[in-house]
Amino acid sequence: MACGYMRATNSARLTVATTTALMLSVFTVSVGFGIVLPLLPYLIERLLGARGDAALVSQHTGLLTAVYTLSLFLFAPMWGRLSDQRGPRGVLLVGLLGFGVTMLVFSFVESLVAVYAERFISGMFAAAVTPVAAAVFGNVTTTEQGRARRLAFVSMTGISGFLLGPMLSVFVTRFAADTFSLALPAGSIAVPLAATGLLAFLVAAGVAFSVPSIEGLGRSKQISNNSADQKAWLAPKLLILTFIVSV
Repeated sequence: MACGYMRATNSARLTVATTTALMLSVFTVSVGFGIVLPLLPYLIERLLGARGDAALVSQHTGLLTAVYTLSLFLFAPMWGRLSDQRGPRGVLLVGLLGFGVTMLVFSFVESLVAVYAERFISGMFAAAVTPVAAAVFGNVTTTEQGRARRLAFVSMTGISGFLLGPMLSVFVTRFAADTFSLALPAGSIAVPLAATGLLAFLVAAGVAFSVPSIEGLGRSKQISNNSADQKAWLAPKLLILTFIVSV
């Protein structure tokens, strides 16, 4: 049974459309984080009002970033387990649609407590995208070299989105202001956040049509059943390492 599954998995090939959709999914959540990060101080300062001195703004900026990253760490294993059981397409769709909604909601929040809640929920949905996309590449690729190359591309896509986020934020804001004659205040976050949300919806549509629904992915389960004694320590250590790097 395990051999049959492996043959079925290895016989699959990622099409250009599927690969593009997966890469865009990773890029979208990374851009979302890169766009939000430099805008947080402006938002916090506005929400705090007269109480918003530099020290307090810096403190909340760090805490909000930590809340997002902690949510990623906490929920990634859950989404990965669901992807193994139900297939990656549904998990990716939930992640992208949920991420898009949180970005749109974020552009209208007027409470610091709501910002913390949004960052946590946004991280929860983002955790359904990058790990699952990487798992699809890992499951379908037939060689170790091909798997390493594709996972490296996933990592590069995420880094590119994070680095391009602030620049795209400025570009989108200026484009909207010039095109629609909008009088946007300095540090406005509504336009870039709404643009990120719309991008997430568009990428979700691409995922719905191009990513196959592979029901009952059991590869990791089969492998773990065959070598549970030798590999039982691996997942906890990798999770601890991921948490340290995130901190």
